[in-house]
Amino acid sequence: MTASLAASVAGPVTSPVTSPATLNVKTFDLREGFLIVVDGRIGPLEHLKFILDTGASHTVVSRKIADRLGVWREAGSVINFQSKLPVEWARFPEVQVGPIVATDARMMVADLNQSSEFAKDIDAVAGLDLLSRCQRLRIDYEAKLITFQTRNSVSQVPLLQAKGIFVTLMLQDQPVHLLVDTGFQEIALFEERLRPRMHGVDVQRLGEARIGSLVADAVRLPGLQLGSAGPNPLVLLVRGNTEAVPGGLDGYLGPRALGAKKIELDFASMMLRWQ
Repeated sequence: MTASLAASVAGPVTSPVTSPATLNVKTFDLREGFLIVVDGRIGPLEHLKFILDTGASHTVVSRKIADRLGVWREAGSVINFQSKLPVEWARFPEVQVGPIVATDARMMVADLNQSSEFAKDIDAVAGLDLLSRCQRLRIDYEAKLITFQTRNSVSQVPLLQAKGIFVTLMLQDQPVHLLVDTGFQEIALFEERLRPRMHGVDVQRLGEARIGSLVADAVRLPGLQLGSAGPNPLVLLVRGNTEAVPGGLDGYLGPRALGAKKIELDFASMMLRWQ
């Protein structure tokens, strides 16, 4: 992940997004209660299925789409939780999600069916390189509507370094920094990163859990607080080393773990709001 800007957690959404002329509202499919699937386009191929994933620094295109377009690819790698995985990179002439259009876009290419159990019939995963081109994304899980507020009237922009939204939990008066990940449904913390801050914490272990190929413990950490979500939420404590995890990242927050019906990702002020 390349996100590095931190932000405090905001409270519930209380005010409407301004500048109606810049708003673009789209419907989406909701899978497994948390995954947002929207219509998108890559080059001449329309009505493709994109997962919106703010936990991914780069957009990933499926190999079947790259094969259809005949794009040239080069080998590379990417960090996925704790592991560095081999991938391919390619340039696509144009990619569009909602009002966001990126030209000459360098994106990853991978077999999505193998990378995620939720990626059946998915053509691409839209990451922060695309999504952060908006000022705000507002997601209504109940109405299944997503509102894009673009930065200006010209939405055709190059891909720049992605910046994710971080929130801060407090564990015994010590900050814990999580990346907001719409492609994830839980709260996951890296045990190795938290260990120095867990002295004296009575960890309540509730059983073993898995995040893909990773092993984690489902736990409650007394003293853990996340804004208005209340104290002591259920979290997944991920085992193993964190050498491949970027510095300053202690874990991931799936917004649905907040019990939120609506969320707003404000990339202009780097804030998360929910209700």
